[in-house]
Amino acid sequence: MLEVAIGTGGNVPLIRRRTQNVIFGLDLSEGMLRRCLDKANERGWDLELCLGNAEYLPYKSERFDVLLNFGGMSYFNDKRRVLEEMYRVVKSGGNVVVGSK
Repeated sequence: MLEVAIGTGGNVPLIRRRTQNVIFGLDLSEGMLRRCLDKANERGWDLELCLGNAEYLPYKSERFDVLLNFGGMSYFNDKRRVLEEMYRVVKSGGNVVVGSK
């Protein structure tokens, strides 16, 4: 599972209820990722965090079963490109879930 724009990891407790697998998280902000990592270390979460741009996801095609993005879409410059990238890295038959706050 990948969360694009993971921020400080606010959604991780909800995601953990659904899976015990490693959660991958990507964010453009090094500061947000640092806060997320601190929180993960405190709570024992198994996360793989990556500093990166959602318009050019640094993952191979069809890598994830599920991709989540909650509240980050309004921050992206090229929303179409981001959606294309999300669908590229999700396996055939996988789910892309995008929501707003």
